[in-house]
Amino acid sequence: MANFSSALKITDVNDFIAPSQDCVVLDQSKASLKLADTDDTEIGQVQIQSKSIPSRENNEPVKISLHDCLACSGCVTTAETILLEHQSIDQFKNKLGDKNCRVVVSISLQTLASISDARDIGVAEVGRKLSWILRQHGAFAVFDLSIASEIALLENCLEFERRLRNGEKIPMMASACPGWICYVEKSQPHLIPYISSVKSPQGIMGTLVKQFWSSEINTSPQGIFHVAIMPCYDKKLESVREELMVGNVPETDCVLTTGELEKWLDDINVNLSETKEESFDVFFYDASDLEDLMDCDNASICWPSTLTGDDDPVGSGGYLSHLARYMSLSHSLGRIPLKQGRNADIAECQLDNGQNHINFAIINGFRNIQGLVRKIKLGKCHYHFVEVMACPSGCVNGGGQLPVETGRTEALGRMEKSVHAAKLRGSDIVKQCDLIYNRWIRDMPGSMTSVSKFTTSLKERKGISVADW
Repeated sequence: MANFSSALKITDVNDFIAPSQDCVVLDQSKASLKLADTDDTEIGQVQIQSKSIPSRENNEPVKISLHDCLACSGCVTTAETILLEHQSIDQFKNKLGDKNCRVVVSISLQTLASISDARDIGVAEVGRKLSWILRQHGAFAVFDLSIASEIALLENCLEFERRLRNGEKIPMMASACPGWICYVEKSQPHLIPYISSVKSPQGIMGTLVKQFWSSEINTSPQGIFHVAIMPCYDKKLESVREELMVGNVPETDCVLTTGELEKWLDDINVNLSETKEESFDVFFYDASDLEDLMDCDNASICWPSTLTGDDDPVGSGGYLSHLARYMSLSHSLGRIPLKQGRNADIAECQLDNGQNHINFAIINGFRNIQGLVRKIKLGKCHYHFVEVMACPSGCVNGGGQLPVETGRTEALGRMEKSVHAAKLRGSDIVKQCDLIYNRWIRDMPGSMTSVSKFTTSLKERKGISVADW
């Protein structure tokens, strides 16, 4: 069973969020699931209870869809009897072998960092090797998700600037973490106005692939099967949000975790260190595209990767790092270095010009998140911006990453630095992003057109009682 975050399952008591006691998802036989509440049953175990119907033969597993999970206000448990119907390696393999489907793969930096650390191969080298392997096994194109991350970070900066200028809800909280978003929508809907409306990098990449690039290759959105390789199981839930659809077609059809990608590599018997290398695909190749940059109005844009310095606060999402640098340079605010909070998963920094100051924070893990929620409820939160991740240590420590046998703290530090270092190589990515706005959006970042494509909406997701069935 997939290892969803603590927002979506019962987990250890050190990072616990109380789930609903009833799982109301029903399969075709109309059997319901209920979390056992008896003393002799292990917490998290699922009991299958019929509702006046014959019991199923051969203990057939209950199947649930990701749409069911996202609509439910309960939890996803680790019970072996529950299976996910989609978002699987088998589905990925089938699509790779489908001659009528163009499989497009986007790979996150956190995934590359995890494999890099486990295999002792450079991050960029891992990316090139995976690109070659995936194409050899049927992928039509393989993209670096950093292109979408660059857009997400810049649009996030512009939204924050707009909120300060217009007196909108503060603190603004980064919205790239689906575990955090599910928690807000199901348990803390009053926080929705505080959440950034900018799509996550995965969401933006889906938009680029399905709404724009598909026409460049003369293919309908239905003809592309977009796969995102991510560090987190919760990203599977994000991909089925109705807000991230082109009509009835998901912008991201399948999410595989780093661990699932590793299993696929084992299944096809690939030795990563001995494979050939090939560069990632890009959206624009020909010389005329690059010449368009000469007439581009985006020359003055402060792209995040051109602003990042080696001494910047890190954070695996990059939101605080880029926003702090952006605001510092754009508004002549002096920057106070990042300082550690009361534990390893809280960090803060401040921008100050003697008259105005802006407080930023990184808050990871649900124990710390609940503290933040309480402060906001009481009106005692002094932050203007918070980068929030459900997992302690952020995305590099996502539930879908490769296991670290020893020296976990050191390994997470290495991976975080690898992600940060990879974001410093941004010149090629900036060219692609400039062309995306110039050729596809046909407007500036932060414009109405840009906002219509790269932002999304959240809503309260109320629970369903077993009595309603």
